[in-house]
Amino acid sequence: MKKSSSFYLEEDIFGEIEKYQNDKNISSRNTALERIILEWKNLQEENKLLKQCLGNGVYRTNKKTNVTEEKKDIKRENPIIKNIFNNMPD
Repeated sequence: MKKSSSFYLEEDIFGEIEKYQNDKNISSRNTALERIILEWKNLQEENKLLKQCLGNGVYRTNKKTNVTEEKKDIKRENPIIKNIFNNMPD
């Protein structure tokens, strides 16, 4: 149910409502203002959820970590042992 009311707005706010109305192809300033308020409420809710996810608004950064590459020495077969196995009778 819609209620009738009159508001006195500053010129810049009135201009923002009209700009929103024109940008979104909305037929009336009233509808534009309703949508602006709905978007504002949604942004508040998203902000609240983000703060909860980030631990009440505190952004935690990861500690600096150093990545080192482990080198493994690959032992090659000793040619003498390889030669022994190759020369064994079947």
